[in-house]
Amino acid sequence: MKPIPKVTPEAIADAVVRSVSSHRAEIAVPRYVGTLATVAALTPEPVLNAVRRLVRDDRALRPDNEDRAAYRAPLTGRESA
Repeated sequence: MKPIPKVTPEAIADAVVRSVSSHRAEIAVPRYVGTLATVAALTPEPVLNAVRRLVRDDRALRPDNEDRAAYRAPLTGRESA
């Protein structure tokens, strides 16, 4: 299964500009997340749980070690491997 796509700083910046322009307190980034949240709210819980298991929605709780190491390296003063 493909990893969860990473959100770019540019996408976050665009969302901040849209939020300021539209006066919306919340904007989903990436945009499809907002649609998924709406669909999830309308879906019966047993169905939603089955879909979550199928797509392994807990992947976000296990970050990619290589990416995490590269992120942490400048913070800890160590070179990433």
